[in-house]
Amino acid sequence: MAASQSRTISFQPAGPLDGACAARGKAATRSGCRIPVRPGTITASSSFTVSGDRRTIVSNGLPKGSTTGTFPVASNDPARLDVDAIHAFLTGCYWSTGIPRETVARALAHSLGFGLYAPDGSQVGFVRAVTDQATYAYLCDVYVLDAHRGRGLGEWLVGFALADPALTDLRRISLATRDAHGLYAKFGFAVPQWANAYMDIVRPDIYLPAAAPSAAE
Repeated sequence: MAASQSRTISFQPAGPLDGACAARGKAATRSGCRIPVRPGTITASSSFTVSGDRRTIVSNGLPKGSTTGTFPVASNDPARLDVDAIHAFLTGCYWSTGIPRETVARALAHSLGFGLYAPDGSQVGFVRAVTDQATYAYLCDVYVLDAHRGRGLGEWLVGFALADPALTDLRRISLATRDAHGLYAKFGFAVPQWANAYMDIVRPDIYLPAAAPSAAE
């Protein structure tokens, strides 16, 4: 088997897209095009070393406001994901209230997970992509713990995930957000052109205990 060759995807300060990338209409490619799709939007300046095996990507740059002593690490190694930490956050979120731990574990086993880790190794952030790794992905479960917010780490982690080789050549990437439209717009996400064409099945209370039947029933 040939040895894996590493490459680096650099996140540039705000500026116009590389012309070749813009012409191809891609957010990122294996040749190292910049993210986001739209110019003048990203503020973090970091670089990610990516080996031929996508599971070994580790950040080697600093988000804005970080120093050597607060160096964060982003990794897509599924072995590093802390299921308990992820579940502890998601079970209290508005989009997954009450989700069981076993459901989180099963979701991780069938998705691409990207973790953000503090210097002590604890997981402090997460992004998940549900994808066929060929044409489509759905970005979800994005979070950074409160104690680590305010330094651009959420933006940095989303950029790290979107730069993954499994996601760079997809035709469509979707997400849903209640209040973070500004963050995702920096990467080219926009309200669907045909919003009334999208349909879904939503079961918002699926993880909550069923209500006890009333005496009248």
